[in-house]
Amino acid sequence: MIISFQNQKGGVGKTSSCVNVGYSLSQMGKSVLLVDLDPQANTTVNAGIDDEKLDRTIYNLLTKKGAKAKDYIISTKYGMDLLPANIELADADITLASAINRESILRKILEPIKNNWDYILIDCPPNLGLLSLNALTASQMVIIPVCPGFFSIKGLGRLFEIIGMVRENLLNPDITTKVLVTMYDAREKLYKDIMNGMVENLGQDMIFKTKIRVNTAVKYSQEKQQPTAFYNKKCKAAVDYDQLAREVLE
Repeated sequence: MIISFQNQKGGVGKTSSCVNVGYSLSQMGKSVLLVDLDPQANTTVNAGIDDEKLDRTIYNLLTKKGAKAKDYIISTKYGMDLLPANIELADADITLASAINRESILRKILEPIKNNWDYILIDCPPNLGLLSLNALTASQMVIIPVCPGFFSIKGLGRLFEIIGMVRENLLNPDITTKVLVTMYDAREKLYKDIMNGMVENLGQDMIFKTKIRVNTAVKYSQEKQQPTAFYNKKCKAAVDYDQLAREVLE
């Protein structure tokens, strides 16, 4: 199954969710490939890989004619495989702008290898550009991380419009979506009010039951370039991501 983590708003826990769900799934015996589609390369770094030392990345794969994904995939010490990124990927929207079927390049790349893993998880950039469209076109499911706040939720309408366009125009009619609440603090009345509003507007079925609680262990684990559960498997966020992975399995 191919899942994209997408929200054009940055700082909502997109990378954390991608890496930590992947790690939890791998600990449950599932094979996982992480695809870093963000020029910031945070998924690459969070998985313990130094992006500045890479000379073969997903940018080369996307732009080099005849390149094969299997030649660009590397293993990580956390039990997951990785298609890494670095800052070169920032040029991808311009480089691919004139390409034939430019929104479907990633799908074509993943097609020969997609059955080699139980889950392929794509970390998207914080925008709705060509890289994000490629991810959505290649995916069977989109997980939308949202932290309870006005600006985080404000852009959901536009994202749903883009996903609708992908369903109708880019030959991916079966793509599904689900919202993941991150950085949640049950002590904040505002968070509860926003949650109630989201359920009322979207419906409970569109929102994961699991909420990722606010937890400083996430930041500390990122500094150490580790999945949160590897850093501290008993912390709140690690427990929550483990539960979320079980929801994904269901």
